[in-house]
Amino acid sequence: MNRTRILAFKNKPPTPSEAMFNESCASVQHSKPVKARRYIPQNLLDWGSNNVLAIALGNTVYLWDASEGNTSELVTVDDEVGPVTSVKWPPDGRHILCRAKQFGYPALGFDI
Repeated sequence: MNRTRILAFKNKPPTPSEAMFNESCASVQHSKPVKARRYIPQNLLDWGSNNVLAIALGNTVYLWDASEGNTSELVTVDDEVGPVTSVKWPPDGRHILCRAKQFGYPALGFDI
């Protein structure tokens, strides 16, 4: 059996001194953190029946045609609308639906 170690520690780490601990704690602010507004992407990839993969990256939706190996940019939405959080091909594969993070905007439909 090979007992090669990836990481080997030869020396123990130094013990923290009382002065170092007090100095680092003095600079810590004990205020309530501000929660950032988050969105959770739903479906950033979807493979259509027409053998085209839709990919949402940031504010842009790309299409990759697996049959021919071609890539194209379908749409880039404005910053106040984006980023794109989901893409979905309907069963017919002739158009695609995209949804952005702003809930006030409806899904965007594009004919392919």
